[in-house]
Amino acid sequence: MTGKPDTTKLSEAVKAVGSGPRAGAVLVVESDPDLQWRLARMLTVSGNRVVGTSTADGALALMEAWQVDLVLVDEALMGLSGIDLARKLHETHPHVQVVLMTADDDAHEDMHVAARLAGVVACLAKPFRPEAIAELLRLLPAAVPVPA
Repeated sequence: MTGKPDTTKLSEAVKAVGSGPRAGAVLVVESDPDLQWRLARMLTVSGNRVVGTSTADGALALMEAWQVDLVLVDEALMGLSGIDLARKLHETHPHVQVVLMTADDDAHEDMHVAARLAGVVACLAKPFRPEAIAELLRLLPAAVPVPA
């Protein structure tokens, strides 16, 4: 090894990042650190700027410091619930799209109604495959770059 950086890989990375539309800014609010990391990695690889936190308080603080296009919120957060966080985000940042990640697909209809009233644009049942997130992002208006 010569100590010289691999300029081919660097130029490919710069070309890949610069060739697509403006990167979306995504906040992942997920209490499971493994899932938070997997979501962040998948979204980053597809060209998004991603930041993550495991708490509603952390999400609110990040929203004040960072311009976000999309928030993926775990419904089962410690302290403030995902729906309550979505409501606060909708009140303070109405332009931001919020997707609620629910524990299962059999969630009560009342929870879906509450989510819609809180400003949630979609619910995604866990566990989900990467293709489900990609499809959801394709359906959202002004969506962030979609995972391939």
